[in-house]
Amino acid sequence: MRLIVSLVAVSFFLSCSSSNFVDSERRAEDLIQSGQYQKAAKIYEKIVNEYPKSPEISGAILRLADLRVSFLGDLVKGLDEYEKVIKLDPFSEAARLAHEKRALIFQTNNLAQKAIEEYSVLIKFFPSDEYRMQLAEAYISNKDYDQARIELKPFLFPDKQNSGYRERAIFNIAETYYIEGNPSEAIRFYQAYLEVGQEPALIPEVELKIASCLEEMGYLGMSQKYLKKMQEKYPNMEILSLRLKKLEEQGKKTRK
Repeated sequence: MRLIVSLVAVSFFLSCSSSNFVDSERRAEDLIQSGQYQKAAKIYEKIVNEYPKSPEISGAILRLADLRVSFLGDLVKGLDEYEKVIKLDPFSEAARLAHEKRALIFQTNNLAQKAIEEYSVLIKFFPSDEYRMQLAEAYISNKDYDQARIELKPFLFPDKQNSGYRERAIFNIAETYYIEGNPSEAIRFYQAYLEVGQEPALIPEVELKIASCLEEMGYLGMSQKYLKKMQEKYPNMEILSLRLKKLEEQGKKTRK
């Protein structure tokens, strides 16, 4: 009989705890909707302290971290709370989101090496094309162009033809060569991008960089012709007129 009473009491306690957790969470979300972020954070702090064993605790800590980062501007505490989520259950969906959010914070705050570490963990435990692409772009931010190309080259395989990642990889590889000052390789990949690229806003940039590479390689006449063709397509691009004027002046100096 005592055992039955004890089980009923435990069940009642857990039911009340779950109800209180949900009620507190709802109050916090209402405060967020009304822009009272500090008060909402206080409630989530209370939830985290009072219900540490709740099966929903990872989600509450994640939400508190989001509040810190997105609304209260406290990156340090937010990063610490994302780390708590990861330590609670490293292979959970909440941990995946925490790694992803940490990586984004590091990338946007010019902490490329830390972003690389986060994306490396994501690829190991939650593999995806997007994370590999983000890892490659973090290597570019970190000026490790060789490693960036290693990460990007698998996207060039035929099975990635229609994924959308192939064209992004081609563009990024071209960018690495362009930044490194290797115009011949940059042109090769920029031209490949023009064959597959689906981003209209990027096409003029790519074409302009091809002209720059031709100029850098000493092909002033070819660069000039390329820019004139571009001028027919983009008559309102002021930069084209400036570049053509510069090339004409260089040509006059060369002929003297």
